[in-house]
Amino acid sequence: MVIKFNSELLESFCKEYNINLLEKLDDNITCNTKLSAKCINETCNENFNKKFHVLYKSKIFTCKKCTIIAGQQKNKNTVINKYGVEFINQALEVKEKKKQTFLQKYGVDNVAKNIDIINKIKDTIRINYINKYNENPPKILTVEEKNQIIVDKYGTLNFRSSDYIKNKIKQTVMEKYGVDHISKSKDIKLLKIENCLTKYGVEYNAQRPDIAHKMTSSNFMLKEYKFPSGRIDKVQGYEPYALNDLINSYEINENDIITGVKNVPEIWYYDINQQKHRHFVDIFIEAQNKCIEVKSSWTVKMKNVFIKQDAAKALGYLYEIWVYNEKGIIIEKHI
Repeated sequence: MVIKFNSELLESFCKEYNINLLEKLDDNITCNTKLSAKCINETCNENFNKKFHVLYKSKIFTCKKCTIIAGQQKNKNTVINKYGVEFINQALEVKEKKKQTFLQKYGVDNVAKNIDIINKIKDTIRINYINKYNENPPKILTVEEKNQIIVDKYGTLNFRSSDYIKNKIKQTVMEKYGVDHISKSKDIKLLKIENCLTKYGVEYNAQRPDIAHKMTSSNFMLKEYKFPSGRIDKVQGYEPYALNDLINSYEINENDIITGVKNVPEIWYYDINQQKHRHFVDIFIEAQNKCIEVKSSWTVKMKNVFIKQDAAKALGYLYEIWVYNEKGIIIEKHI
């Protein structure tokens, strides 16, 4: 069936898919007429500009960036469903197939092990360099030679520790951003927050429970706490003392005891500088709707401790701060 790309088809097409064109078009509509409209991705403020016939066949109403992201995600899902991995090169059968192909074609399991291929790559690089710069490429230095040049020039193997480089970086940042360190720039701070919101949905990645869990899981200070049932939770500081008291002294059912940043209630608070933060309480007693924050006599003096408590109470939670000494004896309790 021949499709007639005209104003009538355009009108019905836009009506069917709720497309609001950004430009008013004349009646001379063809298959190559460019159509502009807002990207349907709610988090995107960009527009798409596509030919009528392309849009009609694809039904993809997103901008170029969102279309690429969606395509990448679709490819990733396809690979996951087919091979059980995110990237096709991670699949064992694909790795094995590539290895067999290299063995049959080059006699080695990795193309980089073939001397002829390596020399061919070197020759190609050299020829391309000569064609571009009309001279032979510079000598390829060994690691030792490169390191010696750095030491001769900056007096240290790590050139970033050189006072000359430090001052040069500081001067460049000062000229460009008006501060001596890039992290102090308001524009950079806002850009980081904007990127984090786009990628993770929060201002700082540590505010995401899954990321916070990954960060705390890699903390060497974590210790394993074994419940009577054999369940093991990773905790830190004086939290084992509090868990012992909850189970032995208060006879709390361990199934009601929740720990870990991925599991505790979502609590937000503003610090003394009105910066918004996510608070991950140490222990939550689900049956009592109670949060328990475990501190030492030193950490209880840290700023924001009681601000967090007030924020949790404002959300309707009971919130207690238990302060222990190094012997595991509770010395203060703030309710």
